[in-house]
Amino acid sequence: MDRTTAADEGRDPTLPGRLLAVERDALLPLLRSRPHALSLLAGITRGRGRPRLQADLDDVDEPLHLGVPSGTRTPARFIGDSATLVRLCTGRAADGASYELTGAAVEELNLYG
Repeated sequence: MDRTTAADEGRDPTLPGRLLAVERDALLPLLRSRPHALSLLAGITRGRGRPRLQADLDDVDEPLHLGVPSGTRTPARFIGDSATLVRLCTGRAADGASYELTGAAVEELNLYG
């Protein structure tokens, strides 16, 4: 039985998870501008009720808080640059990037997996 839907036909096969081609096209201009990308990322993680993550970014002065506090789980912590964080949150490989992630698995950051 083929379970392909109209939405599946709009998916970009080169992108991970459930990212639609139309979503990718809308996000790419924002991702080229770091402040907009980080604001978008923070809003999406809060809206989806993702676990709390404190990101101490090398290229941003203030810590970025993603997700929502759970009350039962200690917030995870990311130390690295913003480009690596965006790559991890969009399910893309961060091979060769220098970062530290504690309190969460890389897979938990993927918004589309």
